[in-house]
Amino acid sequence: MTKQDYIKLAAALKEAMLYAKSGDAGEQRDAAMVAVSYATARIATALQSDNSRFDRDRFLTACGVTP
Repeated sequence: MTKQDYIKLAAALKEAMLYAKSGDAGEQRDAAMVAVSYATARIATALQSDNSRFDRDRFLTACGVTP
């Protein structure tokens, strides 16, 4: 993958996180945020295993997830 691919993927995941955060208060919103955070972390792990120079914390921050 290229740097531009990582940027596009991070932007899409950030949009998903913002969408999850904008939901009604309560358990459904919290569950959506946990699901997006979990998926983002799993994707970061996969990208890191594919590229030794991958900066996991930078990617998570770009996705709107606290590393």
